[in-house]
Amino acid sequence: MRSGHRSHGRWLFAGALLALAGCGEDPTGPAPDATPGGADFSALFQPPTAAEKQAVLADWAPPVMATQVRTEAVDTVRIASRSVVVRIVSHVVESERHVGAITYPVGATAALPALLYCHFDVEGIQFESAVLVLTAVAGLRGDQFAYVIPSYRGQSLRLGSQRFRSEGERSLLDGEIADALGLLQVAWSMPQIMDGRAAALGLSAGATVALLAAAREPGIEAVVDYFGPSDFFGTYSEGMLRRIVDGDIPQIRRIRLVAEQLILPWADGEISTPQMRLALLRRSPGQFADRLPPILAHHGTADDIVDPSETTRLQGAVDVAGGQMQSWTYLGSGHSPFGMSGALARTAEFLGQISGQ
Repeated sequence: MRSGHRSHGRWLFAGALLALAGCGEDPTGPAPDATPGGADFSALFQPPTAAEKQAVLADWAPPVMATQVRTEAVDTVRIASRSVVVRIVSHVVESERHVGAITYPVGATAALPALLYCHFDVEGIQFESAVLVLTAVAGLRGDQFAYVIPSYRGQSLRLGSQRFRSEGERSLLDGEIADALGLLQVAWSMPQIMDGRAAALGLSAGATVALLAAAREPGIEAVVDYFGPSDFFGTYSEGMLRRIVDGDIPQIRRIRLVAEQLILPWADGEISTPQMRLALLRRSPGQFADRLPPILAHHGTADDIVDPSETTRLQGAVDVAGGQMQSWTYLGSGHSPFGMSGALARTAEFLGQISGQ
């Protein structure tokens, strides 16, 4: 079912907005809309200022540099009846060595655009699983794009029985972006891949990674967004943050890590509100809608992990920015790309505009 919206303009959070019990009852306690540690919810969720956005953009301005590239393994596999080379490479980004997979057809005679697949798991990625997604969700054959599949810092990449590990500590929706862009730079340096041309695709938080990567890298010409969180300053994300501070942390690994790394330290006063606002802002692609390329978004009405309002909010931001976005709503579909009638064909057609196939 189509949402009925096609515009010509250019996280993994769920749950309802929860009020803090007992706020304001103790005149000697925290402010009415503050955490026990004194952190102020009202100040946190004020709309980002132009100065704050400029601070984030200034931090993003230096290009991601991937150095000391080396090949760790090479194999040949079949993807939808096409034989492709799988090259596992490692490279150094921000003083740490990360790994990723890059594919291209056997015997390729012409360079292909890259397709950056941004996964959502906090432990790592199995190459075969990534290929399954790209085949079953995007209808790709293996010879339309060179696949670029990063293993973010602190995570593993598995190819068959082989396992490769990226150095560093996990950095959700922040360092992950630099890691993805670093591997894309490596891919663009290879003769089988068109320099400076790519699309990006992600599911759930992986879609947020894809959108943020596109906001930072103009060579990413299109993004396929399957039910990705888009803005930490919306009521949906605010509700999840309040829920976490209230002690109700969803048993989803990525949300638990975000709670441990950011939300609970802020609630306890270990991270200041100005610092927290910048941390949320740099993870909110909808706040940088004017930097986004054309987007194809899919979201189910029964999604109980990422509320469909995240896609609606992104659509509104893109409209205001004058960008391009198609958003499709799927009646009764949950937090899965399977069962979204017509999504595969729409995705294949959308990406075909980049690949030319």
